Amino acid sequence: FFDERPRPKDADEIQAWDTIQEKLSLSDRFGLTLTFSPLMQADYFAAVEHLARQFQLDDDSDTLRSEALKWAQQQNGFSGRTARQFIDRVRGRKAIAAKGNPKF
Repeated sequence: FFDERPRPKDADEIQAWDTIQEKLSLSDRFGLTLTFSPLMQADYFAAVEHLARQFQLDDDSDTLRSEALKWAQQQNGFSGRTARQFIDRVRGRKAIAAKGNPKF
């Protein structure tokens, strides 16, 4: 019966259990496990600053660090993914502000 099947976290997906099984079969087939270890705070800030330079953001370093710290505390902590999401947010806010919407 459908009610007897294990329920994945994302119950909104139509074929959620099939998706989980596909992911597990790939892991079994290729023996790959990807982990994203948390960074130390200094490494997180280094990643944020590197990405800011890469995307030519001219924000003040102290302001950038302060906002990045708040972002990490609200999100999943210090990781490369969190750093990238933060920079993408900063870039998006700048793009919206450049179009004349100062609320962002």
